[in-house]
Amino acid sequence: MTEHFISAGNKNEIQSGLTTARTSEVMAQAIYNLEPGCKFGIRVNEEQELYPVWKEGDDLPSDSELNTEINRLNNEYDGQEYYRNRAEDYLAIGDQLDLIWHAIDEDEDLKTKLSGFYDAIKVTKDNYPKP
Repeated sequence: MTEHFISAGNKNEIQSGLTTARTSEVMAQAIYNLEPGCKFGIRVNEEQELYPVWKEGDDLPSDSELNTEINRLNNEYDGQEYYRNRAEDYLAIGDQLDLIWHAIDEDEDLKTKLSGFYDAIKVTKDNYPKP
């Protein structure tokens, strides 16, 4: 097997050309969680299965520990699908705040109740008016 590696964010290596980036990222995170100082690489075999390669004789998590942590990370990820779906649909935070500001601007009662928020933004809007 040719050993082509690319640099991963935590200074370890992940073989280039892996079929599923998410799977390799989860494996790398699981290894890092279990052994933060460990030096490792991730390779893919002929069956397109990922496997870790340990470097520099570090203490390593067992396959059982690694699989348990990978499952935990995947369950955590799956449990937050609603969050990822919402994030795609929400307006940008600046647009959300602008909607709030304009709703307050149109309502005298809200201007009084939310004066701190309204006045802080109004200063900037007054300093830099739209052309």
